[in-house]
Amino acid sequence: MNTSLTEETLAIAKSVANQADAEDQKELLLLLKDLEEAKLSLFVRTGEAKPLLLGCHEAAVDLNRKIQEEEGWGKNAKAAFQIFQNRVSKLRNTILVRTQKAT
Repeated sequence: MNTSLTEETLAIAKSVANQADAEDQKELLLLLKDLEEAKLSLFVRTGEAKPLLLGCHEAAVDLNRKIQEEEGWGKNAKAAFQIFQNRVSKLRNTILVRTQKAT
């Protein structure tokens, strides 16, 4: 379940990447890389990861919806992108902490 949720989140985020303005597009590509790397983490397969993955997924869906509503990368899409960025960063940081504790 969790890996398919990650895959779906990636697909949504990839689909909106070309809508972002230049600065945010660079950041979005880094976030996509973080999500790709997260798929390889054992943490993603745990129940503890589910709320973080759901948060990323919901933020990606919301970002996509805002882009469609504004027909581009407007003010609301930029705000939704910030939320997506925060959620992916939280997932990445949690994976880093779990990895450090395991070593």
